[in-house]
Amino acid sequence: MQLSHRRFTKAQRLLTAQDFKQVFDHTAFKVHTTHLLFFVRVRHDQNAPNRLGLAIAKKKIKRAHERNRLKRLLREYFRQYQAQLPCVVEMAVIAKQDVSNCDNVDLLAQIAQAFEKITRKSLKMQRSNV
Repeated sequence: MQLSHRRFTKAQRLLTAQDFKQVFDHTAFKVHTTHLLFFVRVRHDQNAPNRLGLAIAKKKIKRAHERNRLKRLLREYFRQYQAQLPCVVEMAVIAKQDVSNCDNVDLLAQIAQAFEKITRKSLKMQRSNV
């Protein structure tokens, strides 16, 4: 794997409200885990980068260090595994419930499970579009 695939650049982030709106309005599918909800938009432009947006609300996760921990884990997992996604996706992640009682191993397992589902569903969509 090349080093360029392992970076998490500004181009790979959903930055504006309009970026998030596009993902929420044109969601191809959703992936649920115990603590997280992934909204996934499949892009047909194969030259576009995979993009990740994090909308971790203070209402769901009260403590800033817990929100930051979750965001750090999500960004790192995305950074490492984005090259393995079968097609170009944009995903927005929201928290469904507090993660303070959940350790990093459990959170990473949920994130890995979500990425497996995203890979499976996007492959299925790709085959149906061909």
